[in-house]
Amino acid sequence: MTLDARLAVTRGPLSLDLDLTVPSGAVLALLGPRGAGKTTALEAVAGLVPLDAGHVRVGERTLDDTAGGIHLKAAERGIGMVFQDYRLFSHLSVVENVEFGVRAQGMKKKAARDRAAEWLEAVGATNLADRSPSTLSNDEAQRVALARALAIEPSVLLLDEPLAGIEASLRMRVRGELAQRLRENGAATVLVTHDLVDALVLADSVIVLEEGRAVQAGTPIEIAASPTTQFVARLVGLNLVPAPISSKLGEGVSLAFAPSAVRVTRDRPRDDPSSHVWRATITDLEQLASLVRARATTPMYDTILADIAPTQLAGLNSALGTQVWMSVSVRDARAVATELGDDPIL
Repeated sequence: MTLDARLAVTRGPLSLDLDLTVPSGAVLALLGPRGAGKTTALEAVAGLVPLDAGHVRVGERTLDDTAGGIHLKAAERGIGMVFQDYRLFSHLSVVENVEFGVRAQGMKKKAARDRAAEWLEAVGATNLADRSPSTLSNDEAQRVALARALAIEPSVLLLDEPLAGIEASLRMRVRGELAQRLRENGAATVLVTHDLVDALVLADSVIVLEEGRAVQAGTPIEIAASPTTQFVARLVGLNLVPAPISSKLGEGVSLAFAPSAVRVTRDRPRDDPSSHVWRATITDLEQLASLVRARATTPMYDTILADIAPTQLAGLNSALGTQVWMSVSVRDARAVATELGDDPIL
């Protein structure tokens, strides 16, 4: 069943205004910086945060409709949710945690225990059944939380940073296993993340949220190839800088290009229509394997990252505060219409 939601929520300084449509079996990722409204959106769909205006529908079933005065409690919605901190019941064993939801739906104890055992086996956690949640690692707790959410066979599944607490050495394996479970599950899934790799592996489509508004939407590949905000550009490792006036590309157009494509010189390059050129001041230097990443600021306070060899850096006699010229070939810079605003991660 398709999730159809119109979410208008004011929560402190945040004003969320978002439309969601997720077909059955599809995964939509909400991507954005902290404070963008991603978790608030999940909580609104789940019924944990009331809507100021809008609706939440799953197929023909209305869960929320402010105009019609409808608001089902979270426990009545039949929605599976995995919180960032997992929120397992500490007084219950692992298997009791997983069977809790289906028991609440009215399933008999024996059938609920069998259902819990099936889902623990599905996520590779059968050996954890009798354990206490307090003894679980983040990896194990994530598996149990996912099994608990899926055991109720939800038509909608909400995942809030499900991989955030898993150590880097396990993250790739768990991400792959989660992708398989989501494909098999068939629910309309909304995944909250600030990690583009999670979106690329797990999601069919992406909405980028900033300050409660959708600023970009598309497939993960489309988002990565043509970022329209500084947040996404940095996630995919690209510069996103307003096109120089000399480029004659017009207002509202920016250039996306890799730090490796940037040429740094002390002297201004000769006028060349095949290159874009900026005057910049170096503000930071960072060692990256065999290269040095230089961060520089233009007179318009736009940031440009450039990856250069240490020998070239020495030849430039560069230090913090040094003024340089940065240029990129036209063929290496993609022109995109942008929603620049403030850079939330610089």
